[in-house]
Amino acid sequence: MAVNKANQSAYTGMRTRITAEVVLSGKRTLGLYGIDPEKFVPFAGGCPIYTQEGVHIGGAGFSQETATTDERIIATAIEACGFLSDAPKKEDIPLKKIQEAAKKVKKRMADNK
Repeated sequence: MAVNKANQSAYTGMRTRITAEVVLSGKRTLGLYGIDPEKFVPFAGGCPIYTQEGVHIGGAGFSQETATTDERIIATAIEACGFLSDAPKKEDIPLKKIQEAAKKVKKRMADNK
């Protein structure tokens, strides 16, 4: 279950709780997120991982306690490692940091050609 939570957050860039709310309300479909319906997690416990610059780099999940506690544990673990467990608001990121992050991504892409 934790792996499915991690994958779902990695695909969507959102906590599994938020993705579930969006999908179950009919606002979006699983297909838009690339999530296999058999692996969809309709409750909390998965969080995306963002850098301080706002770059989405993956997801992590925890599944041992109640869904709410799972979410709190994994968010705390992500943040203890110096990352963000939610997408930062654009106004919270200085433009210079965004530009630096974009340069790093472009360089990595060029290096991988």
